[in-house]
Amino acid sequence: MKAGRKAVLTGGPAERELLRGRAIPEGVVVAPELPLRAFAAAVSHARAVLTADTGPMHLAVALGVPTLQLFGHTEPWRFGYERPPHLVLETPGRHPEPDEAWVALSALLSRG
Repeated sequence: MKAGRKAVLTGGPAERELLRGRAIPEGVVVAPELPLRAFAAAVSHARAVLTADTGPMHLAVALGVPTLQLFGHTEPWRFGYERPPHLVLETPGRHPEPDEAWVALSALLSRG
């Protein structure tokens, strides 16, 4: 990972299926599926969370973990949290490019 950061991918069965047969970059950890309380505990220890508009996004925000929220197909004005320590990356009608997300995540991490 760039800058010595450790990335952890989380998800459920659908995400596991998406990962099947794909190369996972060196240094990226694929976490096991966790019950909600254990997942919340793990998220609470993260330096930051990068997430789409999903339940884990709302959980990370509720826990006060700095959160980069990716919005390509939903409305950040309705579902997002643009107050510090959180940041919204909106890319209307498309998924963000990895470099866009990296720049936004770096900005989020440099705030703290």
